[in-house]
Amino acid sequence: MPGPASKPRKSRPSRGKRGEELAAEYLETKGFQIIARNWRSSLTRHEIDLVAREGNCIVFVEVKTARTTDFGDPLAWITPRKQAAIIKAAQAYLSGWQSPDVDFRFDAIAISPASTSQKPTIEHVRGAFTCDDEPK
Repeated sequence: MPGPASKPRKSRPSRGKRGEELAAEYLETKGFQIIARNWRSSLTRHEIDLVAREGNCIVFVEVKTARTTDFGDPLAWITPRKQAAIIKAAQAYLSGWQSPDVDFRFDAIAISPASTSQKPTIEHVRGAFTCDDEPK
């Protein structure tokens, strides 16, 4: 006899995609313009979750979405290796930019389950890392 039916779990891509949608909506409410989603460099094959513009600054955003808090802070999941991959992709993105002297930065957004409400918690870290950060 089969066991009780279980609720299907959301797959990682759908949870990640929903997190990126929430992050984009959040940024737009803060005045950012979303330029690209899931931009992938044909040269490096690395992906940038969101590319946005805030004023004259291009902002490369890494989004991490957690289902639970069991595995710690989602921002800690952006390892030095991941940062280096994002930086390489950003350099490829900027190589096609019209103005070579454009300002840019790397932000991170963590989407975490809320403890008491239905809305998830969104944490936005401006300048989460830089090109000068040493990979470990």
